[in-house]
Amino acid sequence: KCALLENKTDTFVLEEKYKKLEIILKDMENEKSIFERACLKNEKIQEDMSREIKDLKNELYECKSKLYTMNKANVYNETNVINHNKKDYNFCYKNEIDKDGLTQHNAKVEQEEITKNFEMTEKISFIEKQLMLLKLEKTSKESELIRCPKYGRKNEEIKKKEFLEKKLQYLDDKINYLNKNLKYIKL
Repeated sequence: KCALLENKTDTFVLEEKYKKLEIILKDMENEKSIFERACLKNEKIQEDMSREIKDLKNELYECKSKLYTMNKANVYNETNVINHNKKDYNFCYKNEIDKDGLTQHNAKVEQEEITKNFEMTEKISFIEKQLMLLKLEKTSKESELIRCPKYGRKNEEIKKKEFLEKKLQYLDDKINYLNKNLKYIKL
């Protein structure tokens, strides 16, 4: 009788353990499928962002070249108009002290302001592009980190996970630093 009772209790315990393990296995499979879907989604987002970055780079290049030609044309036209007016008509300008000094100084100041504004917009766009690239790299590293196994890891996998965590921390710090710089420049 004792042996039969022990067998019944053992079978009951084993059945309970089997049911629990079955539930855990289903949960792990569900979690795995969720992570796989998230990875696929991140990869699609990464591809879309890389296409957007290429488009933005092309558009930036076009705008930069147009702006450069416009600035070059404006400087040329302003100096020609000023010199033309002074030579032919001898107009008395509102803020003019002497014919060469003040007008040339005003043209130089305006040109310096244009170049400063252009440099600032270039810096801002450069920082924004860097931020976009860093965020893209961060999402790819996060997806790699998600793919790392949680249990039964080898030494190499542990080192890889530690490296990815440090890289993510570095990327976060760099993103925060660039955001602060961008806010400072915009002020």
